[in-house]
Amino acid sequence: EPLGESYDLAMLAYLTVVLALFDLAYTVVSAPLHLPLPRGVWGISLAAETIRLLSQHFNEQR
Repeated sequence: EPLGESYDLAMLAYLTVVLALFDLAYTVVSAPLHLPLPRGVWGISLAAETIRLLSQHFNEQR
């Protein structure tokens, strides 16, 4: 089922980007308020890793 697999990957990428955006917003808000260490870096690195894996996967498909 190549269609289902690519759909799952697209959904994973979408959710990862949304999580990264939430983490980025949390980072921006927490910096002036001196909240505990923001998780933004984690979200961005997770998004970057997911994008790398997705591009690798699609390159193998060709």
